[in-house]
Amino acid sequence: MASAPRMAAKDVKDRMGAGADLILVCAYDDDQKCNQLRLPGSVSLNQLRAREQGLSQAQEIVFY
Repeated sequence: MASAPRMAAKDVKDRMGAGADLILVCAYDDDQKCNQLRLPGSVSLNQLRAREQGLSQAQEIVFY
């Protein structure tokens, strides 16, 4: 299994500021913990799972 590339937080922030079409995901299964650590514009892991059928394979997803 290939590992996912890592991105520096600054790179993610810069890309989001430039309008990149990416989904920022808080990767905790526990929604309460995710809500405590939520970044603006992010979704929870459970929200991502609910949307996964509508995502294309080209959609960029960034987990934190």
